[in-house]
Amino acid sequence: GPQLRSARLERARAAMSQAMLEGGMVDEDCDDMVNLNTLNADTILRNLQVRFDLTKPYTYVGRIVISTNPFQWIDGLYTRETIVAFSRAPDVFADLNPHVYAVARDALDKLTDLQESQSILISGESGAGKTENTKICMAWLAAIDGSGGGALSDGLPPADGSHPVHEITTRVLQTNPLLEAFGNASTTRNDNSSRFGKFIKIQYDMHGRQVGAHIDTYLLERSRVVRQSDGERNFHVFHALTGGLEAAEKGELDVGTADTYGYLGRRVTKLKSSSEFADDALVWARTQRALDGLGFSDADREEVANAIAGILALGELEFVGEETAEGTSSSPKDPAAVARAATRLAVDASDLSSKMCTRYVAAPDGWFTVLLSVEQCGNARDALAKALYGRLFDWLVARANETIKPEDGVSKAFIGILDI
Repeated sequence: GPQLRSARLERARAAMSQAMLEGGMVDEDCDDMVNLNTLNADTILRNLQVRFDLTKPYTYVGRIVISTNPFQWIDGLYTRETIVAFSRAPDVFADLNPHVYAVARDALDKLTDLQESQSILISGESGAGKTENTKICMAWLAAIDGSGGGALSDGLPPADGSHPVHEITTRVLQTNPLLEAFGNASTTRNDNSSRFGKFIKIQYDMHGRQVGAHIDTYLLERSRVVRQSDGERNFHVFHALTGGLEAAEKGELDVGTADTYGYLGRRVTKLKSSSEFADDALVWARTQRALDGLGFSDADREEVANAIAGILALGELEFVGEETAEGTSSSPKDPAAVARAATRLAVDASDLSSKMCTRYVAAPDGWFTVLLSVEQCGNARDALAKALYGRLFDWLVARANETIKPEDGVSKAFIGILDI
């Protein structure tokens, strides 16, 4: 029947592809796969495997770049000479080896030539390298912009690898460590997995110079604040707070180690030493520099730390119930835990306790107070923690946008980078 013929045809195609691969009839190490003699799933995967083994993470399909995560930083791939080469080559897709820089250069050329906004879509599964390629594109655009837009000056960038960038460009780059600290986490597949989507619009004037940026974020995984799967961690900033502060700072915030908090799984989860998030103190310091670079005051940074500590303290609230004439009445098991959370959140302890254990219901003849069960109290606690973190994240993004926005009327077009 038709199903049998379809199965036979599929087997024949697979056998032919395998024979072609084994017989060398398919191009290997092809940097643009539109030039493959035979184009199907087998030949595509084979070519990507060959290039991966040769530490060539980038491959073209026309003007699309396929990036395989090499799980290492490859020497020579992101040097100042490479940045210069991709700013000067007449046709980066034809003249140079495949690179994500080519997509950024193509977008910048079209923006300046057509005076129209451009967008770069970076998509893939967790661990594919979306976040890193987003940062690499932004870094190339920032380095190019340091010369005044469009192309670098005749001299190479400084020998130390730094690039002369405008203040606004520096601030735009500072949003990366900030968003990573508050929006990324370690998962079973990726030590720095983005748990939200973002669309960054890098804004340019009519001369092709960066004048500002704007960040839109989507679908923050707020549930991670209160619960993580086995082998995974909460957002980086929680671990940086508990593991990266000096003893005096911990005392001021009344912060313990990760294994003392329910929202951190009551465990200290170490990352491999090669991870840039393995050292909590460095992550905390990097986050503080980003906040400072984006114009957050000392008082702002203290409030951020208090909010993070307050959320962790909320997770320590446990509840007990007792039967009353009106039903089951719940209350916090440890009043001291309520006091610690209330202090960090700058609210009254009795008000916090009341809000965790009751809710108000509207009725035609007024409002009624409903007592919550122990389970419902726990749900209310977790809902508040998730809401607080979501508000904190949105506030940080909004403040960053205020710092990096262009002057009114200056921006004419943008290069958008969607990482989702």
